[in-house]
Amino acid sequence: MEGKLLKINQAAELLGVSIDTLRRWDESGKLVAIKKEGGTHRYYREKDIEIFSSDLFKFASDWIGEGAEFPGTFYCPTSAVF
Repeated sequence: MEGKLLKINQAAELLGVSIDTLRRWDESGKLVAIKKEGGTHRYYREKDIEIFSSDLFKFASDWIGEGAEFPGTFYCPTSAVF
């Protein structure tokens, strides 16, 4: 059993991304869609979306938590930044 299948617009809404982003992810293999036999429409397993989103949010949370530190000497070509 495949579990509950979501249409591409439903999956995009759950992930907070555009439909075009999901299409690119499918083409690149980042988040593969299911196409029913003979069809061209993309569907996503609800469970796959849950797993992907939890990993995505963990990645973002870890990235935010790291912070950024400037090196001891920092070159700025103009004073417009300050």
